[in-house]
Amino acid sequence: LRRALKLDPTQSAAYVNMGTVFFRRKQIPQATACLARAVELAPDDLTATTKYAELLCMNGGIRQAEAILRRGLRITPNFPPIAGKLAWLLATSTDPDVRDAPEAIRLAKIAQAYGQRPSTLLALAAGYAADGQFATASAIANQALTKARQQGNTAAAERASEHLRRYDKEQPLQLDSYDRVEGW
Repeated sequence: LRRALKLDPTQSAAYVNMGTVFFRRKQIPQATACLARAVELAPDDLTATTKYAELLCMNGGIRQAEAILRRGLRITPNFPPIAGKLAWLLATSTDPDVRDAPEAIRLAKIAQAYGQRPSTLLALAAGYAADGQFATASAIANQALTKARQQGNTAAAERASEHLRRYDKEQPLQLDSYDRVEGW
């Protein structure tokens, strides 16, 4: 990858790949720098946009991640993966200037076009919980739990169970950062 960048330092895909490698090695500053450069070189690269926003979320850069995801949706409106990630962010942020339950619900429904995966169902449930609609949130989180179990996805099933417990107590999810990124 480094050789590819020496030959052509404008290859955003190489920066995305290097960022992913650094992330997997837990070299977060290097991963962040690579993904920031990839987004700078190719603002329409939705993979770079998504991974960079996820990494920012994991490190407390919620507002910056929100701006990057919104820009991604302006470039490609209704792109399900970005819509789902932004829905999750808007539903679960502790920052009242970021938190927007109705928009989270709208975006999570767009993400459903990507398929009713546990992650998209959990984003939709989080939106409803943020909006105070806990019965609806519980029903959707239960669907996510069922789907996760059907897929043998124990991590998603555990998350869905945890969310269900919160919604049953009428507690929305509120997260300052995200400790897990899917798909890396």
